[in-house]
Amino acid sequence: MRHASENGIDYGEFLLELTTTELHTRTENRLNRRLHESKFPMINPLETFDLGAVTELDLRLFHELVPEDFIC
Repeated sequence: MRHASENGIDYGEFLLELTTTELHTRTENRLNRRLHESKFPMINPLETFDLGAVTELDLRLFHELVPEDFIC
């Protein structure tokens, strides 16, 4: 509330920002809970995999299809 009043944010904008922050936090918490419950031995980002070891893999297509925030 203080941030909104100090920066001249009206009530509607304040509620939108608050709701967006809440949804983002819930999404992160849900993801973290699911990862914890999965009991994976470890989480590896795609950058750690040796994609060169798979000779038939089309790297251009692979990078095009896998979004940056993809979780393996």
